[in-house]
Amino acid sequence: MTADARADEREDEDASEREDASEREEADAGGNPSQSDQTAERTNDSDSERPPRDEPMSDANTDMPDESATDLAIRRNLYRGALALFALLAVVAVIQLYGSVNQTINTFVAQEYRSLFRAAFNVVVLLVAGIGISWCVRELSGE
Repeated sequence: MTADARADEREDEDASEREDASEREEADAGGNPSQSDQTAERTNDSDSERPPRDEPMSDANTDMPDESATDLAIRRNLYRGALALFALLAVVAVIQLYGSVNQTINTFVAQEYRSLFRAAFNVVVLLVAGIGISWCVRELSGE
């Protein structure tokens, strides 16, 4: 639906609301005038809450045709798939790096100090993982 069609639809709704209000006022003409005043006030309040007709709606997707919206959805899904693939690749690389560092410790460090080096390396890996988890939680929670 285009912006012009939406504007026309909005004008039709405004006209029908005005007609309903005038019919209610005519019905209340012999009755309680304060009730018709309240109806007119409600109608004026609802008109003031709407954006002016000359300004476009605030939704960013209203000006775009349906084809570009589907293109954006497809592009977003492709990026999500690529992100998942790269995350899997990173996990495999980290596991291999961990094994390589342990093998390097076995090769270059004397046997009596190996457990100390492995513990220090595990603490570093744990700290990096904690910082990464903390960053992700903050981003997801919106802080």
